[in-house]
Amino acid sequence: MAAAAAAAAAEQQSSNGPVKKSMREKAVERRNVNKEHNSNFKAGYIPIDEDRLHKTGLRGRKGNLAICVIVLLFILAVINLTITSNATSDLNIKVDGRAVVRGNEGVFIMGKTIEFHVGGNVELKAENSIILNGTVTVSTTRLPSSSGGDPLAAGEWVRYKLCVCADGTLFKVPVTAQNMGCQVADNPCGSAH
Repeated sequence: MAAAAAAAAAEQQSSNGPVKKSMREKAVERRNVNKEHNSNFKAGYIPIDEDRLHKTGLRGRKGNLAICVIVLLFILAVINLTITSNATSDLNIKVDGRAVVRGNEGVFIMGKTIEFHVGGNVELKAENSIILNGTVTVSTTRLPSSSGGDPLAAGEWVRYKLCVCADGTLFKVPVTAQNMGCQVADNPCGSAH
């Protein structure tokens, strides 16, 4: 019995890997397993030898890497939230040269007030059409007038119709009657429109 205990101790202390069991130890282990499997009281029970199981899960470097990836994804989610939450604030595009806004299907600029402050020219190009839906206010003081005169004659407001020449020049015509067109004698286009 002491020899068996010494052999078991030597088997547990070996650091070179698993030590082979003797034929007798294997037979005893097989008999015990058969007793457990054939018993009605332990039906479905499987004895687990925990020494033979490998450690599972994220440990060491893999665990630290997983935590770093999770933290990085959280930071990206916060950055994405701050970028998309700024949709309620003003969008300012400031350049010294030329600012170009392009889109494949279309460019949608929506807001309560859209202002263009330009030192030079404003050019709107489209293959088909440019649609300004809603109220569009143009400061008429900067447009060439087709006739001289005070736009606020006698303290009353004067309505103007915005007209365009074939070359793209804009001019204003005072509205004197309903359904009035841009056909005036003196316009900057050179001939009657």
